[in-house]
Amino acid sequence: MAWQINGTPDTLTSPSDTTIISDLTQLKFNVNLFHAEATAGTIFPNERIGNAGVDTGSNYSLSISFNGAVDTPVTGQTGWDIGTVVTNTGETTFDIQYGINIAGEEKLFISLYMYSGATGSGSVPQRAEFALKWSNTAQYDTVEVRNSGGTGDFNTDTNLSALGTD
Repeated sequence: MAWQINGTPDTLTSPSDTTIISDLTQLKFNVNLFHAEATAGTIFPNERIGNAGVDTGSNYSLSISFNGAVDTPVTGQTGWDIGTVVTNTGETTFDIQYGINIAGEEKLFISLYMYSGATGSGSVPQRAEFALKWSNTAQYDTVEVRNSGGTGDFNTDTNLSALGTD
């Protein structure tokens, strides 16, 4: 069971509201990696997956805990909000997801997210843990992270990458 790059990583060469990998091999086990900075203003990273394109239906559920607080369940969403708002140029967000992609079963993920907060040693990073579910039994071959609102964009060098194995 060797891990390999899955699909073509998407690194932005100019600011944008979307980053996507649309050529994933339908492997059983996957790791999605997402890193972004905002151009200015705010960004709201929201992730969607799908088979032959992203699923925009209300098929996403999650349970989230910010900084170790009590879990909050969220159901019937059109994507997963995978982090807090990034409000200043230079703040960084990073998300690591471990997912299972078995045909005939709903897709489950564990997601670990961090965001740097303000620059300097007087500010501590923020974190969140997610349990994610996509209520679809088709194997996904597309993953997208989009800015679902806010006044900023994902800055140049924002990256979405995936690893996979059977």
